[in-house]
Amino acid sequence: MPVVQLSLGELLFQFNSMQAWVNQAQRIWKIHRVRSEDTICVDSVGRIVTKGAEFMRADRESTYPIFVYRKLTDDPLPRALPDGWMPILGTCLGIPTKLLNEQQAKANHNQSLTMLRERGGISLDEALAIAEKRKWRSIDGQKSLSTLTNMLAAVQQQWPSWYGADTPWPLHDVLIALAEATQHLLDDHNCDRHGHEVWRLCEKRATEIVALIKNSRAPASKNAAQQGAAQ
Repeated sequence: MPVVQLSLGELLFQFNSMQAWVNQAQRIWKIHRVRSEDTICVDSVGRIVTKGAEFMRADRESTYPIFVYRKLTDDPLPRALPDGWMPILGTCLGIPTKLLNEQQAKANHNQSLTMLRERGGISLDEALAIAEKRKWRSIDGQKSLSTLTNMLAAVQQQWPSWYGADTPWPLHDVLIALAEATQHLLDDHNCDRHGHEVWRLCEKRATEIVALIKNSRAPASKNAAQQGAAQ
């Protein structure tokens, strides 16, 4: 049998016994803020473990512990987002940490926003719970994204101080570029890669946010013009 050498990501956790797997499997991936499909399980003799029968085989053959590693991927890592943004697990999305409440993050996760960001981010419904300053409950991803987008729009009058309006790459221009890039990748290249549904939703929301920003700027520009005429 040929031997294949695997390149693995960071070691996330391990199951020391069959009983540990039974007790922890339903929640431990969520605790470590990673999807099971984004990890690789390897027993103590180097065999990949992917299903229940293989976890039971490891028990029979005494090949525990089973180590769980992050799977290396070509997808952009959430931590590549600039400072001030919280990655959304399993997507290419991020939300401004200014929308999130530090104390609620600690209450819900026993971790600061900085720690959550460094560990890879949070899910959409977790972000919504922190933003709304309440306990977490499971909410559909699209509904969570829509609510967060509305919350972002509600504070757009505060944007000039933090969304980069006076920088070489203001949020308005970044969103336009991202939406165009998403359209190009998904349409011109007929992309069927994992996660493309979220990218399509992101592209749609980015286009909507661009319109919100444009509308929010209009009254200010109009008022400035009127003041200049009055003088």
